[in-house]
Amino acid sequence: YVYEWNAWKGFLFHTLCTYAERIEGKMRQPNSAILKQIPAGKGYFLCHINLTKPNLFYRNKKQLVRLLLSQGITPLNAEITDTSKRHVQHICRQTGINVTSATVEGDADELLIVKTNLNFGGRAEKRLPRLASLFLRPGSRNYSTETMYPVMARKLVTKEVWQNKNMAIEKYIANDDNYIYRVYKVLNQVVVAEVIEDGLIKKLIHTRQRTNYFYQIRNNEILPGGDPKFVDLVKDIVALSQAMQLDFAAIDVVRSNDNKYYIIDVNITPNWNGTDQSKKMAFLAAGLV
Repeated sequence: YVYEWNAWKGFLFHTLCTYAERIEGKMRQPNSAILKQIPAGKGYFLCHINLTKPNLFYRNKKQLVRLLLSQGITPLNAEITDTSKRHVQHICRQTGINVTSATVEGDADELLIVKTNLNFGGRAEKRLPRLASLFLRPGSRNYSTETMYPVMARKLVTKEVWQNKNMAIEKYIANDDNYIYRVYKVLNQVVVAEVIEDGLIKKLIHTRQRTNYFYQIRNNEILPGGDPKFVDLVKDIVALSQAMQLDFAAIDVVRSNDNKYYIIDVNITPNWNGTDQSKKMAFLAAGLV
């Protein structure tokens, strides 16, 4: 079962699990109305709300989780409360993972990237007026994916931007080979996609090369058989997943020239462009069996 809002057709899970039963999400819907659509028995219930802070969508999520478990249904992504840029970096810092968060002090010429703290510039939140009023203040500067996140030297970032809680300022991490990574996780199945894409801002759209690496996890340990190339990165993904209680996601990662990896985005409702990657899809789908 997929309890979904603004994340169905054109999204990864819809393609990955074609047999899933969709339950249309409605903001602040009573739990009784949700449970009425789910018979007792074994199965998964994916919380698939396309918001940076999805708990705000539910009336009482903790109660919903308890009731699902009492019916023999296993909730997925049920404990995720926040995937904002600042929160993801906070979790990385707590778990000993490399962080991109920038400070006002530092090399004046160091390149930084200015992002909105909400995912996709708060585009999903704008569809729900009650949430927009909480997070998107009228008149505040709001960068979006359409205008791209600006990359600039630290000395060019204004005091207003540094003090704007709607923004997240990070170090701009890149490598001369133009590699970027997207890590897909479905429970214990993990795929690291190594991609070459030109350009200052990389959105995995106009790629020149893609290679997938497959890993399986058990009891938070990597099982033998996976390519050793990204073992350390996958360990970071496991640590992040433990800290966020992350079951299903696409995680964006960048690499520096000195081969350090940095997690920059956690997307619990990832899009899917329809590219045929049957081996990867079958591997990920096996995590739900």
